[in-house]
Amino acid sequence: MNLAGKGSKAFYDSDTGQVPEAGQLELARSFGFFAFWFGGVLAGSSAVAFTVIGLGGLRTERRRPERYKLATRVEVETERASYVANTENISTGGLFVATDRAHPIGERMKLRFQLPGQDAPLSVEAEVRWIRRGLSTEGVAVTGLGLLFVDPSRSALAAIRRFKA
Repeated sequence: MNLAGKGSKAFYDSDTGQVPEAGQLELARSFGFFAFWFGGVLAGSSAVAFTVIGLGGLRTERRRPERYKLATRVEVETERASYVANTENISTGGLFVATDRAHPIGERMKLRFQLPGQDAPLSVEAEVRWIRRGLSTEGVAVTGLGLLFVDPSRSALAAIRRFKA
């Protein structure tokens, strides 16, 4: 098979079995063009696919559990201190505690609070996942902690679900 074509030795020299330098450059340009074209086709088709999936109502991202407003007193206990603060919202995954106390991300703490309309207080372990410093959505200066519940009991999760209902 003669890859050089009619008398051309740009891509392959059939006498020496080598690809000349000019042919190497031409092959590199051709490959670059193909890679660019293929990447564009792939990106375009991916964008169309994700748009169709999104319009079809399929979830393409992981969402956090829905949060519900909760303004109640919470007892916070860490290895270093114990204090009382107020909550701002709750979900089955965690709780926001409004406080100006400093805690490092990853610190574990025990929480004790009572949900409105329920008889027994909840005791859960939580971990600091994020810290908010600044303004709340209402423009009020609120600092606090985003806490993730660590292995909450079934009864605690059931109580939170009853509160949300």
